[in-house]
Amino acid sequence: MHIVFIVDEANFLIPKWLDHVIEKLIKQSHTISIVPLPVRGKQTWKSNLLHHVILMSPRQILKLTLLFLRLEITDFGFRFGLTKNPGTVVQVGQKHTLPILKTRNVNAPYFLDQLGKLQPDIIFSSCSQIFKKKLLALPRIGCVNRHPSLLPKYAGVMPIFWAMLEKEKSMGITTHFMTPEIDQGSIIYQYKYPFNYQDTLVTNYEKAYAASVQATIKTIKILSLPYKPTIRKPKKVNYFTFPKFGDWQNFFKQGRNYI
Repeated sequence: MHIVFIVDEANFLIPKWLDHVIEKLIKQSHTISIVPLPVRGKQTWKSNLLHHVILMSPRQILKLTLLFLRLEITDFGFRFGLTKNPGTVVQVGQKHTLPILKTRNVNAPYFLDQLGKLQPDIIFSSCSQIFKKKLLALPRIGCVNRHPSLLPKYAGVMPIFWAMLEKEKSMGITTHFMTPEIDQGSIIYQYKYPFNYQDTLVTNYEKAYAASVQATIKTIKILSLPYKPTIRKPKKVNYFTFPKFGDWQNFFKQGRNYI
């Protein structure tokens, strides 16, 4: 099958997840293409965090600075051949010598023409742009999204943050077909794992992306079967937006830490 990954060009967690997934899929003789998307606008996990950095302790700020520095060093190290671990999505494509398509808008007509020529079987999304109907209808099997919660719970943005606030004891990864309604498509696969809300936000996201490797591979396997899998239609979703100042205050008052 030809699988196109459309993912945000973020150097935090996504390259590592994508690298592990592609290594496994290539061994299974799948054809892979990558579309790294520039992260646009003010509403990203990074910008949302930095707008509320005043709430963090000096120790947290130092650890966060060291994290950002480590990510930049990984990027630098790969570019100059000092490490085999890619630091960006583009570097993942370079490591595996994959076709890399570039666009700023996944719904742009010129990009849809490019994508259509690839004749993808599956488009796998881990990005912040909303797919419109023409893109959703383009792949033979469908567009699939990876979401770090057990949908329909915690649909929307930063589900790990909200789960920590709610003191959840289990979380999971959901893969589902994409529809015009966000996080409301039919569920293909779910993987549940123990969740420690007292861990840091970074640690919990690291665990979610590690679990996402297995969930992604399992999903591709399910969709590769000659028969139709049992696909569940989700119930009404519980949708969350980016945390506001008061939400971050509550997060830190509960003794939670970002990193």
